[in-house]
Amino acid sequence: MALLTEAIDEALGSIDMALSRIDAAGETSGEATSAGLNDVRSHILSILWLVERNPGIEAAADDLYQAAAASLRATADAGSANRHRRILHDATARFRARLALAAASAQAQRLGLT
Repeated sequence: MALLTEAIDEALGSIDMALSRIDAAGETSGEATSAGLNDVRSHILSILWLVERNPGIEAAADDLYQAAAASLRATADAGSANRHRRILHDATARFRARLALAAASAQAQRLGLT
């Protein structure tokens, strides 16, 4: 299970970095922020591949992605951007909390991550 936890933690770290790049880029580079959002999506999908299907985890993953997309769209208005940052922070925390209870998927077991 330690290897699975490490793989999930690495993907979560990559999500955090992508979210930081999105936040730092703001409106200066639409292409960079779109790439960051694609990175978030990619890392969420790799985490979902590693854990057993769970509606709570899937809902939290969807909330996280939607919050990241909304935060990206809200960069023009400072007040709105701050509210979206809080929402994004809460969505990230919910996703992490759900993952703490996750079981390894069959794919992760085949890879020897358990």
